[in-house]
Amino acid sequence: MSSSPWNIYDLIAEFIEINDLPKGPVLLKDFGLRDDRWFKSGHASYKKDRIEAILKTYPQLKLVLIGDSGQHDVYAYLEIAKSHPDRVLAVYIRDLKASSRSKEITIAAKEFVDYGVPFMFVEDAAKAANHAVTLGLVSETAARNVEHSVANAQLAK
Repeated sequence: MSSSPWNIYDLIAEFIEINDLPKGPVLLKDFGLRDDRWFKSGHASYKKDRIEAILKTYPQLKLVLIGDSGQHDVYAYLEIAKSHPDRVLAVYIRDLKASSRSKEITIAAKEFVDYGVPFMFVEDAAKAANHAVTLGLVSETAARNVEHSVANAQLAK
């Protein structure tokens, strides 16, 4: 699920295939004009509503939520954690510049503990994967593979 537009579906589908990610629904954002804004829904409400729909459709499914500190993912994910704490296994927020993170996002992030949902700001996927090992969500081998991929991507820059 992404707030990216449908017109980049092919790119996302190719990314999923190249990285051998599990197949599943791809939920993207419909762009449309409204009198008061360019998009049909705001970012946080879009993500929250789509996650709620996934949870309703798949009542046994548990989620790891991954987002970005520059968008409003923390707030959307916190609402999900409040209403479904038993269904959220962890939340990882990519935070490349911790120094520019807003005070409000930092405060909201601290609330996840109230719902028993592990939360972590991460610089990259390797940090998230290593933390996920401690929660029993991924194997150490998988985490090492992610570390190698991240290192190779950084060398390619």
